[in-house]
Amino acid sequence: MNKTTHQYEAFKQLHQLPVPLLLGNVWSAQSARIAEKTGYEALGSSSHAIANMLGYEDGEEISF
Repeated sequence: MNKTTHQYEAFKQLHQLPVPLLLGNVWSAQSARIAEKTGYEALGSSSHAIANMLGYEDGEEISF
């Protein structure tokens, strides 16, 4: 089983538990580390949170 398949299966299993799956909303590497240390098993992010952290308005205005 490759790493991607393993991650998929682990994430899928989190959806099968009898308790709700709570996603920590993160916007940076530091916030992800804090969420992980707090006990979140899965993380998500929003475009608004990342744009705001970088000083942009939401709406696909960030240049790469």
